[in-house]
Amino acid sequence: MKPRSPQVWAYVAAPILIGVAVLIRNALLGDTGEPEPDLLLLAVAIAGALGGMGPAVVATAVGLLEEIYFQTEPVRTFLVPRHRDQVELLVFLVSGIAIAVTFEIVRRVRQRERAVRRTLLMVTRCNEAILRATTEEELYAYICKVIVDDGGYRMCWVGLAEHDERKTVRPVAHAGHEDGYLGLVDIVWADEPRGRRTTGTSIREKRMVVGKNFSTDPSMAPWREEAHRRGYRSVTSLPLIVEGTVLGAIVMYSGEVAAFTDDELGYLQRLTDDVAFGVGAIRHRQARDTAVADRERSMDDLRESEGWLRMSQDIARLGNYVFDIASNHWSSSTKLDDIFGIDPDFPRTSADWLRIVHPHDRAAMAIYLEELESVGSRFDHEYRVVDQVTQRVKWVHGLGQLERSADGIPVRLVGTIQDVTDRKVAEEGRLNLQARLAQSARLAAMGTLVAGVAHEVNNPLTALLASAELALEDVRELQENARRSSTTDEDGVIRRSEVVLGVLRDITTSADRISRIVKDLTLLGRPEQRRERVRLADVVEEGLKWLPGQEVHRATIRTEVAHDLHVLASAGQMGQVVVNLVTNALLAIPEGRTGTVVVRAGLGAPGRAFLEVSDDGPGIPPDVLERIFEPFFTTRSPGTGTGLGLPICNAIVTTHGGTFTVESETGKGTTFRVELPVAPVQPAH
Repeated sequence: MKPRSPQVWAYVAAPILIGVAVLIRNALLGDTGEPEPDLLLLAVAIAGALGGMGPAVVATAVGLLEEIYFQTEPVRTFLVPRHRDQVELLVFLVSGIAIAVTFEIVRRVRQRERAVRRTLLMVTRCNEAILRATTEEELYAYICKVIVDDGGYRMCWVGLAEHDERKTVRPVAHAGHEDGYLGLVDIVWADEPRGRRTTGTSIREKRMVVGKNFSTDPSMAPWREEAHRRGYRSVTSLPLIVEGTVLGAIVMYSGEVAAFTDDELGYLQRLTDDVAFGVGAIRHRQARDTAVADRERSMDDLRESEGWLRMSQDIARLGNYVFDIASNHWSSSTKLDDIFGIDPDFPRTSADWLRIVHPHDRAAMAIYLEELESVGSRFDHEYRVVDQVTQRVKWVHGLGQLERSADGIPVRLVGTIQDVTDRKVAEEGRLNLQARLAQSARLAAMGTLVAGVAHEVNNPLTALLASAELALEDVRELQENARRSSTTDEDGVIRRSEVVLGVLRDITTSADRISRIVKDLTLLGRPEQRRERVRLADVVEEGLKWLPGQEVHRATIRTEVAHDLHVLASAGQMGQVVVNLVTNALLAIPEGRTGTVVVRAGLGAPGRAFLEVSDDGPGIPPDVLERIFEPFFTTRSPGTGTGLGLPICNAIVTTHGGTFTVESETGKGTTFRVELPVAPVQPAH
């Protein structure tokens, strides 16, 4: 709220008080002209009590003027004894009124300047909000807040004009001392008595409407009591007009009567125009974004349709056939010969047809051909065939219709065969990709979890190790002191301390093991990413040196490594990958049997090097294979593994920009394959 100012009468009363004080002084002292400052001070105090600082300043100025002017010798000679009181009073009145008017003018100028600065700041802040806002709701809420915080108004709200039957004004944002006001008042903009108030008129007639005084303005009567209760004394409503259409209004309430000056109203109108521009810009942007999104969606749908069409055209290789049952002979089109990989001279009996069918599907097809008389008239089935030239397996979709004679005896089978190999491969690839993505997301989440757990465990573990070491030192010192002493309980102390030492050593050993696991977990969550140019053969050779001795006897280890191949990697971490993979392969060899583990390294895909570790163990079952990269998952007996080896390998390889895959078949062993970027050749110096 704006600060109250003293009324003009207080300024006028100030010089009158001084004049009365001077007259009293003259009456008391006669014509001596001696000063009587107490009376003047009393007059200043009374002026201040009546009107505040401004009138007190005016009274002081007039008193000083009287003391300076009328104590001057020429003036005293001229005025004494003639008409001094009348002249003094006249001078006091004229000078006092002049000073009062000057003070009031200055006050109003400064008040207007403050209002203008406040309003300009409000407009600036609102324009900033217009530039930043992404939605209408966000813009309305910020505008209301700025108007209240920076404009000093008691409350501000934004209402949108609904086009329902009553033409209600729906509040969408507000700020300031609202206290349930918007929920109590029922504001409409229809051309009826309730809609002819401030906000309704502003929206309906597209113009600014000012209510100067809730107490006296009859148009504000319906809301007068609730407004007074919340300290509202005047109101201004400004219509939000976007491209000629009234969206609603910005409504501001002040705690003062007639608080909105012409200058302020001008700036507020400008502010409202800016907000309307911002709303229009947001709507245009949203419409543009929606159009772009719709267009992109349409283009995506079109591209997808075109892709499916192209794929369908590529894979929809249709061939037709006719199988004559009586002669046991079938004929085929050129397209079908191409699918089967046969030439025109290929024999075409039912046995030859079965020879083309994949062995796993041959029995079912043979039963169908033998039982043509009893089967239905329509054939619709997918099965596999073997290309007779490339020996490539192709799954195909066959459609056939069995034609019968008049007496119901099967005569021939007529149909088409479509090569659906690519579709089946794509479906399998998509399913595999989905499975790999799901596994990758699951592993990433688990990696983050275990790394966080490791971080939380590490601090208390460090404290435990430190405490155990200190306890060990204390016990050893106790033993030493016991040995040096000649007490009768020396042997007992030493024996008890040996027991304690054993317990502490067990604690230290277990804590060390936990510490190693914590380091592995930390590596799993945040593997080191620093890479350098290293020779892959050196990494393999160094890694094999660190194999656990108790497992090496299980298999013969054979290496086939290119010696001039360099990769971008951390030598230490890739060495750990070699150790983990080879150890895993050795442990896959059953006890009592000597197997073979092969370590290969060479060039893979363009720009990539591969590292493979294979074993001839029993292989990994499918249900286990899909979980081998999960932290702590292990099929070994308790105490023989942590289940972190393969997850750590996967994390290291992934952060090196590589790929990690595994192939395994029950009874035929397992192959782990790592691919890494090849290091660029270093320039010769």
